[in-house]
Amino acid sequence: MGRRYGLVSERLEATKLVKFERYAEFTVAGLTARGLSLWATGQRPHYDVVDEGNDLESLVTLMATTPYVIRDNPRVDREEH
Repeated sequence: MGRRYGLVSERLEATKLVKFERYAEFTVAGLTARGLSLWATGQRPHYDVVDEGNDLESLVTLMATTPYVIRDNPRVDREEH
């Protein structure tokens, strides 16, 4: 894992993911290989995952079959729970 990636994941863990003890980490290649699109939210490095068919059931199925890694969040705010 490169240092830049480490900084990005640390920032996400301490901000957007601070309420979650664990999170699923997908790769861009894995998601796009399933035909999913990534839309910029304007809040780098966050993107929305989109199924162009606009079908929630298909989106869930495609994401569930995409390889991912479950990561522990060492920056979880346990006081928030």
